[in-house]
Amino acid sequence: MVQLACNLCQVPVSLVSLVAGDRQWFKARAGFPHCETDLNSSVCAHALVQPDAVLVIPDLTADARTRDNPLVTGEPFIRFYAGAPLVTPDGHVLGSLCVIDKVSRPGGLTAAQTENLKALARQVVTQLELRRAVASRDAARAEEQRAYQVREALREAQARIAVAGGDLDAVLRAVVAGAMSAVPAAEGGVIELLDGDHLEYRAVLGTLVAHKGQRITVSTSAAGHCALSREPYLMKDASSDPHVGRDLVRTLGLGSAVLAPILGGDGVLSVLKLIGES
Repeated sequence: MVQLACNLCQVPVSLVSLVAGDRQWFKARAGFPHCETDLNSSVCAHALVQPDAVLVIPDLTADARTRDNPLVTGEPFIRFYAGAPLVTPDGHVLGSLCVIDKVSRPGGLTAAQTENLKALARQVVTQLELRRAVASRDAARAEEQRAYQVREALREAQARIAVAGGDLDAVLRAVVAGAMSAVPAAEGGVIELLDGDHLEYRAVLGTLVAHKGQRITVSTSAAGHCALSREPYLMKDASSDPHVGRDLVRTLGLGSAVLAPILGGDGVLSVLKLIGES
């Protein structure tokens, strides 16, 4: 589409320029080097002031708004600019579709070229809106799949619990297995039973199997913090987490983890922990 803008307006450079905050970048370009600029160095910023009109500057060196622009005074020494704002159906200005020349064009654009540029700008917005709609659809489908996966994991865990009868260890393993099925990224899972000022690795799966029976002090573990706070806890990086002892990080090979307290009566009975990559 940017190449088509070049052809229609008979210029060597065309850009789809997007603006966010104090910067602009080029989503698509023809005849222009890859770069990103701040708005102070942007000619396109001037086109956004009037979202319903095409901005045409026949000679950038003669216009007070652009004569000191670094793209005008230095490489690539641009001289002519015309830009059509990219305006969404709800009136939000995203940026511009612009055409640029390295020589001034006193005559600017013809009426037909101006209308063509505006039409192409509308098509750019249509494509951007379509892409956003497709991304939203894909995200919704992924969320539906995720919800289905969680429901299936819960169903399987309930089936395992029913088969386990009164076997506590089997029930706890079923809970860990269900949680790991619901969170495929988890490499290991454990239920740590609270016993005074210690937590015992009671039901373990995945990379934590070798640590079954290990006892850890509440005060030196993220699970301990989770138990004391009675709130779920996300540990993004064990190596810098304030609630985990460094020796424990090395022993267990901890990386990231998500933890949730298991409540019973008026207190915490245990903590469910799923760990990710170290």
